[in-house]
Amino acid sequence: MYEEYKKIVIGNWHSDIICYPSFLPHEKYIANGGYDGIIKILDVNSGEMVGSLIGFKDGKNWISYTKEGYYDCSEDGDEKFPFVKGMTVFSSTEYKKFFYNPEFKK
Repeated sequence: MYEEYKKIVIGNWHSDIICYPSFLPHEKYIANGGYDGIIKILDVNSGEMVGSLIGFKDGKNWISYTKEGYYDCSEDGDEKFPFVKGMTVFSSTEYKKFFYNPEFKK
């Protein structure tokens, strides 16, 4: 199991050193943080990333998002985050119309 766990946690999900991997309740997901400042939530069975959480350096703002692009954030979190799909950059106002979904966390 350790080798499989290692493959899931390491993957290609972080741009820097990974630290503090841990199973979430029911052991269906693994959360791991990296020195890149991002917490990734990975499905244990598939190794797929199911979500991410970024806390900004101001200590107040955050954004969490799914692999499909749906997101939730603090009041100003989406103003601090670039939205890119393919080669197109969207303003937070444009992106919010289609992908803001605070219900995804449930």
